[in-house]
This record gives sequence, C-alpha cells and structure tokens, in this order.
Amino acid sequence: MENKDVFEQVNEKQRQVIDTLDRNVLLLASAGTGKTGTLARRIAKILDKKLAEPEEILCLTFTNKACQEMKERIVKYVGSPGHKVVVRTIHSFCFDVIRQEAKRKTDFFTDFMIFDEEDCAELIAQINPNRLPVGTLQNFINTVKVKRTEYGIFSGDARDDYRDTVRRLFDELGDEGVYNFFMDSKFEFRAEMASEMAARGEEYVLLYNRLMHDEHGLDFNDLILGTYDLFRQEEVCMRWREKFRFINIDEVQDTNELEYDILSKLFGDNHILLSGDYYQTIYEWRGSRPSRIFERFERECSPVRIILEENYRATRTLVQASYACLDSFFGGRAAEWEGKIRAASPEKGKPIMLKACMSMNEEAEWIYHCIENLPCDDPSKVCILTRSNAYNKQLCQYLQRVTPVERRVDFFLADEMKLFRRQEVKDALAFVKLTLNKYDAASMKRILKRFVTGIGQKTIDKIESEKMRESGLRLTDFLDESILQDGDSYARLIREYDAGNVVVFDVESTGVDTTEDEIIQIAGVRLGADGGITGKFNRLLRNTKPVGMSETVHHISDEKLAKEGGDPREVITEFLEFIRGSLIVGHNVSFDLSILLSETERLGLSRPDFAGWYDTLDIYRRFYPRLTNHKLESLGAYIKVSHPSTHDAFDDICATAELLSYAVRENIRPTQDIRRQCIAKYGHFFEQIAGSIAELHREIMRKRPIEFLECIIKNHLLAYYRKEERRMEHLRELYRAMRKYDTGEQSTHDTLIRFIRTAALSTNPLDAGTQRQEKVPIITVHQAKGMEFDYVFIAGLHENGFPSYRAVKDGNRAEEQRLFYTAVTRARKQLFLSWCQYVKNHKEQMESTFIASIPKNCIVYCL
Repeated sequence: MENKDVFEQVNEKQRQVIDTLDRNVLLLASAGTGKTGTLARRIAKILDKKLAEPEEILCLTFTNKACQEMKERIVKYVGSPGHKVVVRTIHSFCFDVIRQEAKRKTDFFTDFMIFDEEDCAELIAQINPNRLPVGTLQNFINTVKVKRTEYGIFSGDARDDYRDTVRRLFDELGDEGVYNFFMDSKFEFRAEMASEMAARGEEYVLLYNRLMHDEHGLDFNDLILGTYDLFRQEEVCMRWREKFRFINIDEVQDTNELEYDILSKLFGDNHILLSGDYYQTIYEWRGSRPSRIFERFERECSPVRIILEENYRATRTLVQASYACLDSFFGGRAAEWEGKIRAASPEKGKPIMLKACMSMNEEAEWIYHCIENLPCDDPSKVCILTRSNAYNKQLCQYLQRVTPVERRVDFFLADEMKLFRRQEVKDALAFVKLTLNKYDAASMKRILKRFVTGIGQKTIDKIESEKMRESGLRLTDFLDESILQDGDSYARLIREYDAGNVVVFDVESTGVDTTEDEIIQIAGVRLGADGGITGKFNRLLRNTKPVGMSETVHHISDEKLAKEGGDPREVITEFLEFIRGSLIVGHNVSFDLSILLSETERLGLSRPDFAGWYDTLDIYRRFYPRLTNHKLESLGAYIKVSHPSTHDAFDDICATAELLSYAVRENIRPTQDIRRQCIAKYGHFFEQIAGSIAELHREIMRKRPIEFLECIIKNHLLAYYRKEERRMEHLRELYRAMRKYDTGEQSTHDTLIRFIRTAALSTNPLDAGTQRQEKVPIITVHQAKGMEFDYVFIAGLHENGFPSYRAVKDGNRAEEQRLFYTAVTRARKQLFLSWCQYVKNHKEQMESTFIASIPKNCIVYCL
C-alpha cells in the first residue's frame, strides 16, 4: 500500500463499506456521495490485507468513462498493482468471456470483431428487399434474439427456436402491443411488416445472424446472449467463477435481468458488492428493473445493506432540491432506498433559477445571457440538458442565432461528439478493420462505394447472388491477390491437397492471450492426396506460465508438462520445419496461427514459412450455412467422422482432417467452375484495391498504429476529403485518439484490435476518449448519465416535453420522474430551469408538473 492515509479520509458509512470484506454488500449510493472513491478504497483494503491478488478482483460498471475513472482511482490508491485489477463494462467483460471460450465452446470465430449499430443497419439493409423500416426491423431482430433466451427456448434447432419465439412474442404483445411495436418513425402502423414478421420473422433473424457471422462479426446482443449461453455450461461457468474472489458491480440500476442472470452465475462463494442508485433508473425501456434485482440479491445472498447519505458534490440548496424531488415523487419509499440525503458542504449555494418563456427564441436568449454572466471561464463545466435529441437540435439552432459574434459562446450537440460514427472516421476505420479481418464485407463495401471506381452495386449483387454463395464464393475473396491470380478462391487448397502438401494443425495453450500465453501442446498431420495421414507431429512443451484455469479445457497439468514437455524453442523449431512450405489448415485456426506467430517472435525464431492457410470453420459456414452450429464436434457428428473431437490437440486435428477431405470432395471440387467463371468475369475490377489491401497487410507489420493510420489517411482518404476542413479535423481527432490509446506495450495488430473494440463499444457519444471540448454541450439526460457539471440548465420543461407525451401515454411516468431527478443531480454549483409556452409547430404548452416538486424556497423566479 503506497498511501495508508486513504483509509482515514472517509465518513462512518464509507468506512463500513471499506471494512466489510467478509460478507456480501448491497450499497445504495445516490449521486455525489463518494461512491467511486469508497469502492476504490475498498479494493485498496482488500489488497492491503492480502485477501486477493489484483487479478482476482472484478469491477463491472456501465460506461467506458466510469471504467476509466475507477481504474485511475484504484491506481492512485495502490500504485502499479492497480493496473491488474479487472475493470470492465458489462459488454467488454462479455467480450472477454467469448474471446476466451470461442475456440472450444462456440462456433464464433476467435478473431471476431464488434459491429456497431450502423454496421448492423448495413447488414439489415441486405436482408430487407421489401424496404421495411430499418430501425423497426433491427428492433424486431434484436427483440427475438433476446426473447429466445428469456423464454429459455433451446431445442438445438435455431430455426424452430426462433419460430417458436416469434409466435410467443406476438401472443405476448397482443393486438395493441403489435400495433405499437410495428409503428415507424412517423408513428404510422406498418401492418404489412407485422404480417411478414408473424409469418416469416425467424428467417430474417437467421439470415441476419448468418451474414453477421460470415463476416466474423458479433453485435452488442451477441455479446450478452453468447455469454449467457456459455454460462449455461457449468464447466465454463465454474472456470470464470474461480478466476475471481471479490466482485464489485456498480450502476446496478442500469443492468437488466438477463445481464444480472449472467453475473449471478459468478457469485458462488465469492464476495459480492452490488452498488446502485434506485432512483437513477432511466433504462426501463431496455429491461432494467432494479427493485427486482436488489430484492433478488438480498434474498439469495443475504448482504449487509449500507446507504451512503452524505452528498459531497452539490450545495445545500441543490441537495435539498434533489431530495425533495424524490420525496414528492415517491414518498416514503425514497427513504427506504436512499436514506436521508444531506449535504456535507456547509455552503448554501446559489438558488435555482426558473424562467417561463413565451418561445424557444426567448428561452435561448435567457440561457445565453445566464451563461455569459456565469463566474466560469471553462465552457465544458456548463451543460444544457433536455429530454430529447429533437429539442436539442431546435434549441441549438436558436442559441446559435441569438449569440452575438463578438461575444460568442460555442455550443455542440452530442451527435457532433460521435467521432466513431462519422462518415470519414468510419471510412478510415473500414481500412483498418478490413486489414485486421479479411472477411469484413461491410467495410469492403464502404471502401468500394467511395474510393474505388468501376465497381457498382450491380456487380456486387451478382457476386453475392445465391448461386455464388452456394458455390462458396464471397465478395471479400476478391481482395485476395492470390485468389485473383489463381482464378478460384480454393485453387491453392485443391492444388496443395492433390500434391499431398497440406498440414492440419492445432495447439493447446495456457490461455487465449496470444501475446502472453504459451503453447503447451502442438500437433499436426500431413495429408496425402487421398486424404490419408502421411506424417504426424505431436509434442508437449514445458511452460513458464502456469496453465491455471485452462487445465479444465485441455486437462494438461503443470506437473505433466514439467515431466513430459520439451524445450519450447526446440519443439517449435521442429514444428516449423514440419510445416515448411505447406498449406496450413485448422478449425477456427486464426487463434492457433496468432499464438504460433507470437511465440516464434518471443523466442527469437524466424517467422513460419508456409504456403497460406484455410479454416474449416469458414469452409463449413460457407457451404452449410443452415446447420444449427458449426462447432468441431457438431460438424464431426454431421459427417460422421471416425475421430471425434475431444479437445486434445491431436484428436481435434484428426477430426479436422476428415472435415477437410469431405468438403474438398463433396463441396469444393464440384463448384469450382462456377467460382472460376465469376472471378474471370469480375476479378480484374478488384486488382487495384486488392493490391492496396495487400500493401496495408505489409504496413501493419512494420508500423505503429498512428503511423499505420497516417498511411491510410494519406494514401486513401486525403484526396477525397482534403477540401472538407471539418472532416479533415475529425480525422486528425481520430489520429490524436489513437496516439493516446497506443501505449507501445503490444503489437500494432493487437493494439488496433483493442482500439476497434473500444470504438465499437463506445455507445455514449461523450465516451469517445478524445480531447475535451471547449464548448457547452447540449445533450439529453440519458447522455449525461454518470457526468457532472458546475452549472446545469434543464430546458424544455413543459408538459408533454418533459415528461414526454409518449412515456406518460405508455404508463412510464415514474421513469420520467427518475429522469428528472437524474438531471437535477448533475449540477454541482447551480441549476437553471426553463420552459416555453409555445414550442415550434405545437399548440400552447403548460409548465411541467415536475417543477412543483422543488421547494419554493430553493427557487428564484426570473421575469
């Protein structure tokens, strides 16, 4: 412990949290009560008492920003060991689980990438010939996938499961629910879409999943649902449960019951702390039900309930106002969950200012003049909050109109902070993603659309026709120079197979971090022209890193390796000689290749010399897309291999070899002419872009991430965007973000993969991790979650605006009340409230009833 006095700077309730290490804890903490510091100090106490190693402590929260703040606070208190504490968002934790289990327990590709909402929308467009509303279709697909899990429909046949899920969903919705569900953005009921989904909804879900997985992608739902499915296997669940001894789950009020089901599988005998603020529940629309979760946790885990009641953030006036809101909205129940909130500061602070306006123009003028007179030179410490993005856009226009040029105050909308969603940034990242993932058709199409001439949509449609798909040909094959030269995506495989020059291989390792874990078993077989085995290699390797929990997968112990393992340098050198000049094949082989390349580099050996590689997982996904899953054991059962998979490297390669021979005989050879005709007709159009991507593959091996990005911008984007200064500035901002992200500790390849993952998981537009804006943000209350500002303006406080008409109509007034409470608690020094009688294109409005929840002695009414 570097700083012993950190345990002295706490109040009585905070100390109780820090010192309660032998029981589970339910921590109820409203905004400003010092929760983050308390949790970080608790971790410091755990480490100080040597109750766990840093990597045995798991901290989960809701946003990347909260993760960063928690990690920084832990490191501040404990020093370098704090870097080893596992701090994740729920989605990034699920990413880790799937990444580590994908090879053996799923049919997800181990090199999968996360598709953000826009990437998913592009996939939706491909399965939407009837031009149904994309947003509604995307919501339907997501809902069906989640409901299948919630209903527990797992028969082993995905088509039957989704069909049953769709039927049950429609029954559950009823007529009124169906009407609301299939309402488009113009609030018009799409009867034809409802009928189509009722009749064939499962086909849309299956096709979407197929396209996603073909491109080695997973969406946000896949992370949650995939982890849920993995944790249904007790072996997997136990492996992850035993990794940790202390688990802290923060912002539980934002967690839905499905996510809690996943996390509860980790509890066991571990020490659990659940933390949240019941009245900041603003995500009921995504299934968060904190009362059920808190009650379930208390029932099942018998925790100590601790309530933090002292607010260190806000003035006495603001604390009084926020608690009065709760008391007005929820009465005695507020004290049950929040205690009696009181201000730690003796400062009364300035009163809350309230302005009733005739129009939005007057509202904008008042807000501007208030900001101009604030004792604050930093615009980023001021924030304007509203209920909706639509109101934000209108208000921003009025603010820009009323702000004098000579005394300009700059404002920005959250949409302007969506760095990773901007066209030019997504273009740059498309080149990065396609270099990392050669199967990423969405990124390829993005590049073709803007940066390649001569390839139109008709050409793409012909290549992606059902006939071509059935032949095993994919659009991304046209980016491989060797395929264009050979005239067939499987020409090299057929040639080397017939020459008896194919090696099927697999490895077992101490873990799945290809940059740090070690190979402990490596096995390979050479195949003859008839598919028979003509050579074998099967060796164990001594390890310096313990096998740890990986032993539950491969059943190879440290003791066995110490007795039977060979010197890693000698064994890998022999294996490199065994595969020299051969074509490599494996099932989900990208992991095996990555760790082999990494270990040869760490041992100072020459890079492996082989003639290319193929993946039987990819082959079978192409030719057998309708199978329930494509795991090695499932495919082995499907074609009836004589060597079933056992998770022993040698048994697995024997099964893979049989899969390969079957596919070559039954699928690849019979469709060769179809592929050749297509490539002969269209291949020459792709030669230039294929050459560019090949060059990027070379560049990624010799440049750091910012140099690699600079190469992409200079060679591919500069000519297109050089005359658009705003877009160029966004590219410079991306450059700065990547420079900040690269610590130099990992290879360019691995750093870029982590950067792309972070970008995809950054759902909050203010969560991008780029430079601070010297402007006043105009954002929704949802977007301000977890943030705080010295001065906060809550605008648009009229009935049907805040609370929103739709929410009240749907019976969600309580959530609107919690949303207002959340908005009030964003302010540290002063709060400003405003509403207008006449909003653009709307009839006369009334003041929001929420304003009456604030005591009159806290408010000054502005004329």
